[in-house]
Amino acid sequence: MSTPLHTVLEHAQEQRDKAMAELLTGEDQVRKLRLQSQQLSDYQTEYRLRDPARTGQVLSIDSLQTHRQFMQRLEQASTQQQTQVRIAQERAQTLRESVLALELRVAAIKKLIEGRQREAQRLDQQLQQRHMDEAANQQAWRKQQAQDGYGP
Repeated sequence: MSTPLHTVLEHAQEQRDKAMAELLTGEDQVRKLRLQSQQLSDYQTEYRLRDPARTGQVLSIDSLQTHRQFMQRLEQASTQQQTQVRIAQERAQTLRESVLALELRVAAIKKLIEGRQREAQRLDQQLQQRHMDEAANQQAWRKQQAQDGYGP
């Protein structure tokens, strides 16, 4: 039975499924960005341990400046990566909220359909009961008429 409510339900389910797919993609993106951020952080830590000033190596001023400039670029990259992680996490949270809202919408439509089906069944049962009562009344009336001698 296809009713406008069933069409609305199908549309809501399609929207929910699409949002769920976007959420899964978004969560995968968060995982990838976190992994990249961790790898960058690990590399940063490793590179700091090789700091010539720390290891006591004697290097030219140019080499020291190059090392420090690279450390600064690593810091910038790490900050940018953390920003990307944060943005991806916020997007994933927004998608989670959207999926939840769509799930609630689907559930509400299903509940409405079920309520209408129950009401239709109740009305159908009432109608059937009326028909049975009417048939029983007519049968009793005919029987009474036959006993009173008015019937065939």
